[in-house]
Amino acid sequence: MANTTGIIPRLASAILDRVNQDFTKQEPGYKDKWLSASASAFVRRHVWPGNVRELHNVLVQAAVMAEREELGPEDLAAAVAETPDAAPRTDPMGLSLGNDFDLAKHLESIQRHYLQRAMAEARGVKAEAARLLGIKNYQTLDGQLKRLGVEWKQ
Repeated sequence: MANTTGIIPRLASAILDRVNQDFTKQEPGYKDKWLSASASAFVRRHVWPGNVRELHNVLVQAAVMAEREELGPEDLAAAVAETPDAAPRTDPMGLSLGNDFDLAKHLESIQRHYLQRAMAEARGVKAEAARLLGIKNYQTLDGQLKRLGVEWKQ
């Protein structure tokens, strides 16, 4: 889905409004989410080969995973990583600085992505996932999974 007119951030906001309405009805205590300025920039720069469906899925995933009401680019990047058959389509080095950019959170998001990917490729075998990541032992991997709140479900 090309974004030549800047309509994609407006579309994302409209989709997120609908997601908020649906979750408010279904989930007691759900708090509405909104896109930060840097998240809108992420949406504008990202290539959406799955078109509106992929954008919708990423916004739903981000709304579920995010702890804060304001979604940042790291929330969307993590949600992109969670979508089936996701491949990196944005340059992780190209995020806008300033606004609500947080280097530690961005790096954790990248680390979370690779931990989840290794666990998936290793079919949940921590020793194999550790080997894939170049981590010397599975206990170190297990500590990182716990610290970053990465849960593995087969």
